Amino acid sequence: VEVLRGPQGTLFGQNSTGGAINIVTTAPSLDSSFGQADLSLGDYGLVKARAAYNLPLSDTVAMRASFISNKRDGFTENLTLGQDLDDANSLSARVRVLYEPSDDFRANFTAQYYDEDRNGAAQKGLIDPTPGARQLRQDSRADFELTSELYSVVLEWDFDTFTLKSLSSYQNDEVLINRDNDRHDLAELPPFALLPSVYTPETNRQPTITQEINLVSVEPLFGKLDWVAGLFYLDTEVEISIRELLD
Repeated sequence: VEVLRGPQGTLFGQNSTGGAINIVTTAPSLDSSFGQADLSLGDYGLVKARAAYNLPLSDTVAMRASFISNKRDGFTENLTLGQDLDDANSLSARVRVLYEPSDDFRANFTAQYYDEDRNGAAQKGLIDPTPGARQLRQDSRADFELTSELYSVVLEWDFDTFTLKSLSSYQNDEVLINRDNDRHDLAELPPFALLPSVYTPETNRQPTITQEINLVSVEPLFGKLDWVAGLFYLDTEVEISIRELLD
């Protein structure tokens, strides 16, 4: 985990003007086979399982696979529909392959999949009369579904004074959100509460392609200056469908 202070837009994009927290996942290793796993259990039916395994396939190729499964019942109950909100139900898997045929060239291939299918977040309406912080009444379901796929290739060539790096990626995110926009069950409100009953289903699909070329200094220029130069290409499409339905 890298905590980078100050503007980081050159390397991490326009949304990192105040700094960035960069999480670097463990790379495959050619040295040996090893793995780890753990299981966490808790209240509200929490079951969280994690595992990772590193496997050298030859003197030049190694693979590392990992996954996380996280399930938990909701903390808050929608009394009208009997739906538990703020629950968890997700699965994440990643496979990385390292190809290193020489000391001055290496290639990393990554495939990652994430799936989440849970009820929505508990957001209580301003005039919801239900007692208790963990109970509410809403007359429409709340759902959140996300499927994300990511594929990337990183190629690196080492030269005497700099490293040439090519980073290519394709990512596709598909999101489905159902929510009760008025946050209330109108049947439980006093007659003078003139709120429209609004239910919103939303779908979002976002494929993204990126290509980046970097030149990174190996030795400081003039003995003091590290430098990075490069080009970045981004092509993304956002398809959003939002409907507001009045009950």
